Amino acid sequence: MIINLQMNFSNYFDFSKRYFVVCISFLITFILSINFVYAENVFPLDTDRRAFSASFGEYRPGRLHSGIDLATFGRTGIPVRAVYNGWVYRVRSSAGGYGNVVYIDSQNNRRTVYAHLKRFAPKIAVLLPRKAHELGGDMDGNTMESYPQKKVYVRKGEVIGYNGEAGIGLPHLHFELRDRSDRALNPMRRGIIEMNDSVPPVIEAVLIEPADETSTVEGSGWQTVLNHSRRRVRISAQGRVRILVKARDEDGKLGGVMGLDRLTLSVNGHNHSRIDMNSFSFERINEAVNVYDPFLSGFSPTNYTYDLTAPDGSAEIVSGAGFLKIGRGANNIRITAYDANGNKTSFSFVILQGKESLLGEQSGKTEYITRGGVMLRRNGKNIRVTDRDSFVEGIKVKVSYPSENVNVMLAGGAALKGSSANKIYSFLGGAISPPPQAVGEILHIGPYGFPSSKMQISIPTPRYANGLAVFSNGMWRWLDSSRTGNTRSAELDFLAPVVSVRDTLPPIISLNNNGVINIEDDFSGVAGDKVFAYKLEEGLQREIKGRYDIDRRGFIPEPEELLNLNSKEIIISAEDRAGNKIEKRLTLR
Repeated sequence: MIINLQMNFSNYFDFSKRYFVVCISFLITFILSINFVYAENVFPLDTDRRAFSASFGEYRPGRLHSGIDLATFGRTGIPVRAVYNGWVYRVRSSAGGYGNVVYIDSQNNRRTVYAHLKRFAPKIAVLLPRKAHELGGDMDGNTMESYPQKKVYVRKGEVIGYNGEAGIGLPHLHFELRDRSDRALNPMRRGIIEMNDSVPPVIEAVLIEPADETSTVEGSGWQTVLNHSRRRVRISAQGRVRILVKARDEDGKLGGVMGLDRLTLSVNGHNHSRIDMNSFSFERINEAVNVYDPFLSGFSPTNYTYDLTAPDGSAEIVSGAGFLKIGRGANNIRITAYDANGNKTSFSFVILQGKESLLGEQSGKTEYITRGGVMLRRNGKNIRVTDRDSFVEGIKVKVSYPSENVNVMLAGGAALKGSSANKIYSFLGGAISPPPQAVGEILHIGPYGFPSSKMQISIPTPRYANGLAVFSNGMWRWLDSSRTGNTRSAELDFLAPVVSVRDTLPPIISLNNNGVINIEDDFSGVAGDKVFAYKLEEGLQREIKGRYDIDRRGFIPEPEELLNLNSKEIIISAEDRAGNKIEKRLTLR
């Protein structure tokens, strides 16, 4: 009996060992399969149609683009998924900027940002004190923000929200990768986002110009532009020159225009400078001035002009030797532009050392910079200011040089009160025509370009002028200003042509088939906080809840309001930034 019991126990033990081994093997296989799944990348946008509309480090007025934009082709409501396991660090909802945005922290010292959402996932939405509007902010447009004290966890691949157009911009998803000290990282460099692109970047043109008053290009103090029709050419220059590159990248599938991943300049085979879109801190995000020429660059319309001779370290993503000093013999220049997939395009030319040109020989040229002053054009005449503090026909100029202050007096008392500038800019060639709304002469306030901080400008204007306009990226734009007596004052982001204007046309109001009330203005722009809608009920006016969307240029009633507006007469009141008002009656059908 005892022997039988021992034999049964022994058999049971052998069976248990085999069962245990099988279970362990299964568990190991299961864990490995989980790790394999975990290792796969999660694309932030739940769509098979993957396309990019903006890259990391692109030009934005006054700053660098700190993430990438994923196109949704006008669609909203596409699920947005977390790319890592983590927890909610911050939730914010505002009518401007990122709109509805969620920040998620992860154990790998990464922080991911998902912006312009239409709505949050329920467990994230409840972290805000009130319901977030799909255009950002609460129902009244007020900003809300939350830093959860108790961790709200999310899993990799979990839906955290839905794409939209909250804040600034039409429908898309803005995605950022940061470390947890909030340093912006290029996600294309870190294996999170992959781009199937075999199309190389495009170098449209290269601009070479003298960097100071003793230098010349092609025997003059003016600029020389090289493009596709003048590749592998020889030009002459003397002294120090500045080199700008107009270039772009394109989405291989859809042809969307984006910025470059990196750009290099070599001289006789030796590296001279490099712009590398790898990472930057938000404390130095405004160093776009030292990466791009802001007067020649624009986000709308898209136009990127890179400065390959900015001082070393003037931006975190810039390294190099600054202005190029032309040596004897042939200076073989090679510019190479790369996209995120490693596709590249090169542009080569030769600069030969030329003869020195006297400054006096340039008197027939248009505006240009000199060490002793600037050349201005006023009323069709060239005016040279050779003494920095002298007056010439009512114009006083102090030229902007590194570590010096900007002070400009123009047109019989126009004053520019400014700050230090960090580089030299020269004037552009070609005539600039005034806008139809101009009521004064164009004041060429220069050197054109970007100082290190904003400046205040005060300009005497006719009493009937109701605003100012500034010229940049090839077009005139309204410049918000205030009046004191006969003087208008405004804040300038960079030195550029300015003109007094009179805008007398009110916005135009119309109705489209989607229930959106279009409100557009052809110059100063609609003042969004001065758009109101009312419906008539029993002879009384009742305000209609809704929001003016600057991107769609229309007033969008709340969904619950639309249900009660069919076949009803409504009144729309709108005002532009120049103060022109309009009121119109419409019937929604």
